[in-house]
Amino acid sequence: MKIFQNELTTLIYGEAIKALNEYIDDNSVHLI
Repeated sequence: MKIFQNELTTLIYGEAIKALNEYIDDNSVHLI
């Protein structure tokens, strides 16, 4: 169960990081 929880947490963080990177890419013009 703990292994499943760790994999699920990794998946959630992975999706969050990917979404954050896409958000930064979409708004990079405004950040520069």
